[in-house]
Amino acid sequence: MRTAVFVESWEGEDLRNLQVCRMVIASLYKRRIQPLPFAANMDQLMQVTGALYNKGLTPAIFVVNTFRADELVREVDRFIGDTPMLLLRREIYSFNLIHKKGLRETSRLLNELRPRLTAMCGFGSQNSHLVAERVSQALYFFLNEGDFQHVEGLSNRLAISAGEV
Repeated sequence: MRTAVFVESWEGEDLRNLQVCRMVIASLYKRRIQPLPFAANMDQLMQVTGALYNKGLTPAIFVVNTFRADELVREVDRFIGDTPMLLLRREIYSFNLIHKKGLRETSRLLNELRPRLTAMCGFGSQNSHLVAERVSQALYFFLNEGDFQHVEGLSNRLAISAGEV
């Protein structure tokens, strides 16, 4: 059985509409996909993956919300080996220097990651529920069929293999 592991490093009522991993988990739960391990930091990630391994399960993909989590993304990258990763990236839909700076920072982060199957999906506060539903659907098919192309389709462009950006 394939399973996804979700990593989202922050909490807060005021930012609930940016907690895409939690939305995806809720949607997959409704589709009767389980287990749905979740971690907010590296200690929790090591605990949940250890529990999976003890049950004979291996993560098929790690879904990481990169919002406020650059260092955590680097730690997850070192931890997960060659396991595929889906990065959920908050996008600010404006054409200003802040937006361009964010894109540069994301590109720099992607260049630091080890090569593996990696896709990136953008979201914003206004479309997070729609994006979560699309991610849920893609993960549902990926977990059932094992074809990463379902996840690749989420990318704003072709799936990015870390290190090739």
